[in-house]
Amino acid sequence: MDWIISDELGLTVGHLVGWGAASAMIVGGVAPYIPQYRQIKKTQDAEGFSLYVCLTLLIANTLRILFWFGKRYELPLLIQSIVMNATMFAMTHLCVTVRKKNQIIRARERIFTGAIFMLYILLCCVNGSAQPDETAHWLGQRSGIVGGEKPHRFYVTTVMLPTLGLFS
Repeated sequence: MDWIISDELGLTVGHLVGWGAASAMIVGGVAPYIPQYRQIKKTQDAEGFSLYVCLTLLIANTLRILFWFGKRYELPLLIQSIVMNATMFAMTHLCVTVRKKNQIIRARERIFTGAIFMLYILLCCVNGSAQPDETAHWLGQRSGIVGGEKPHRFYVTTVMLPTLGLFS
């Protein structure tokens, strides 16, 4: 028998306990990360935190969300997965930002363009060039590199491709 708290609302102690348990399930998974987030933000040091934990939890909770569309389960578990994903994205963003700021040697940010690399491999093979510098020089002039910046040398074509069996 449930004790009725108020006749008008039909609210029972069982309902309150159920809502309290659902709230604890939703917040309970995220609660341990709140002090870690605050500490990393305050000290600007993410050395002890592994991003693999975030990756694992993101994958697990995303699969749990996708599973919900196939077979419905309790709503608090779905909300917990959504809240956990948001928390892991926030933790990942903070850790990457802090680690980037604390990087001792700042490397130049580069964007890999696979099309240029594949064109380079093709030109090395077509030219039969034993000197990758000639092809890199030709590619550098055609790709719009300005300001005297040297094109990157990709020696992988002369060393690795014959061993992989791609070209003989």
